Amino acid sequence: MKNTLIVILMALVLYSCASDEQQQPSKTFPPGYTGPAIMEATPWEVTLISGSTSYIYVTVMDPHRNPLPGQTVTISFDSAAKVIAYLQADQCNPITNEKGQAWFVIAGTGFPNNGHITLSCGEASTTIEVWTRGYSPYGGRGG
Repeated sequence: MKNTLIVILMALVLYSCASDEQQQPSKTFPPGYTGPAIMEATPWEVTLISGSTSYIYVTVMDPHRNPLPGQTVTISFDSAAKVIAYLQADQCNPITNEKGQAWFVIAGTGFPNNGHITLSCGEASTTIEVWTRGYSPYGGRGG
């Protein structure tokens, strides 16, 4: 009985992880809608020090996960993120390429804090966390 329960729990965990990878839009769209519906950002978290930079890559897709070229992605920093990072606009490409990808470069100021950066395109948006090194709860990047 105990082994059966463990197998069932493991199957549920694997199923939930697999379904996250194929995330569908949470909104409903009219039939035939082909505009921005899903955005994926990499990385989902950035840790910076004074003067360091990091790229943020964004993929814009329609409701069927097809890439959307020629879309303009906007980036905005909440008030906390403005204290620790700034956009290096001359190194960014906010227009999606043939693979639906755009990118941004942010630089650290060194002030200790954490905040959020929001990326938007039409009906789609995503948010990433930005930290000053030493304040991030995530390991692996000196946080």
